[in-house]
Amino acid sequence: MQFRKLVREDTQIQTIYDKPNADGHIESFDITAHEAPHPGMDKALETLAPVCKDIKELASVATIKPYGITVSYTKHGTRSCSILFTRKLEATGGTYKEKTPSFQIDDPADGEDDPRECNANQADLLVEVIEEGERYAAGERQQTLLPLDEPDPKAEPKTGKPTEPLNLGDDGEE
Repeated sequence: MQFRKLVREDTQIQTIYDKPNADGHIESFDITAHEAPHPGMDKALETLAPVCKDIKELASVATIKPYGITVSYTKHGTRSCSILFTRKLEATGGTYKEKTPSFQIDDPADGEDDPRECNANQADLLVEVIEEGERYAAGERQQTLLPLDEPDPKAEPKTGKPTEPLNLGDDGEE
């Protein structure tokens, strides 16, 4: 599997990846799901805030909230990533979506000259997010729905009491 993109939003998660089929042809999959991920995904994304700060040369991580990544591959399989994040600007009070420039996270493969453009720890953090995205795409989830799909809070609450059996009219009386 070549993982291409992960976007974690409040009500859905999008994953895009390529996978060879039985004939050896590459098939692309774009999945948007409403099931919550394992907690590891959110934790892994949070660890990318300092990476965003370093790559974008920002002053602080306090206003940065990573919500996704994109991954590209060279013909030799060397990965480059771009981190998607929101940042609150103090001057306007607004929150804006940004992304880092794409940067190489793997050492160059044979025949490639470009060096890795982040340190080994930063690369490990990105690999962890990629692995969380691959797990989500493979169906490993909490199996609970994200807030968009939660039941209506105005709906009548369940009491937890057993329900009465249905009387279908065949009680033995004539």
